[in-house]
Amino acid sequence: MCGKIFTRNSSLNSHQNKCKDFLEKSTEGVDYVVCKLCEHVGKNITSHVKKHHSLSKSEYEEKYSSTVCEKIKSIYAVNGDWIKRAKERGDDLSGYREKLGSKISEGIMKSESAREARRQNLSSLNKSKDFKDRSSSTAKKTSSRKDIQKERSRRLAEWRENNPEEFYEKCTAVMHKSWQSKPEIDLFETVDQLFPNMFKRNQVLKRTGKFLSTKTNIRQIDIMSLENKIVIEFDGIHHFKDVFKKKGNLQKVSSKDKELNKVLVEEGWSIIRVSHDEYDYKDNGTFKQETLNKIFEIVSNKSRGLFLFGKSYV
Repeated sequence: MCGKIFTRNSSLNSHQNKCKDFLEKSTEGVDYVVCKLCEHVGKNITSHVKKHHSLSKSEYEEKYSSTVCEKIKSIYAVNGDWIKRAKERGDDLSGYREKLGSKISEGIMKSESAREARRQNLSSLNKSKDFKDRSSSTAKKTSSRKDIQKERSRRLAEWRENNPEEFYEKCTAVMHKSWQSKPEIDLFETVDQLFPNMFKRNQVLKRTGKFLSTKTNIRQIDIMSLENKIVIEFDGIHHFKDVFKKKGNLQKVSSKDKELNKVLVEEGWSIIRVSHDEYDYKDNGTFKQETLNKIFEIVSNKSRGLFLFGKSYV
């Protein structure tokens, strides 16, 4: 054991003497650099400051000085880019890229300033026209793939099943609000002139355990006065004919209409339904005056029950 200790001490002393001799004959910054945080000496202390002080090369150099001495820099300059030479030889660099990418990501996640720099770089990159064009081109290619479309549909269906209310708020409600049916708008404007500030468009009603045709128990109402318990619905042609490509849509719409009628009548509401054939689409479009007069009477008298206007209901 003593021999081992003697050998170790001898080697250490020899190393220290060589270091001392090297430092006496060398110039700081040219032949070596000294870590300003712990006085560690080396020709290249980049890995040292990263491992022992959790600083990237750029972070250390911004606060202190270079992590590489001038002689090493000159050697790098003479040798050139080894990656470029490796590519020219046809070397496989996939393992190197994977290892380097992992190390870079690890370094960025450890440094708050590096994370902020990456965020700013990505933000400016996303705004460039070239990046947007390339992203758009890539998106078009991937979106057209059947396997991606199928997977997206599956995920959307799963999300809708597990989050019905969130799906309604983000998708269904937005769709209803964006829908601009001219007859519906004209009907609302007419009713609003007759009864100012009494009705609102695109309102919702929720009846847990009653509106069973939707998973959220929520129904979208065209025109409604909640205080006076009055609902006015404009029923387009899809309420009476199967005009959409998807089969069975008419049956679903009809069952929803019947459910809404039944629930609200039982609760003592006034439900006024006006079909598409009551609206003259010529010129700017107008509703039959006789129908508007009857709606005025129903609302004024607060008559309760279901009222249907239009030949399509027959």
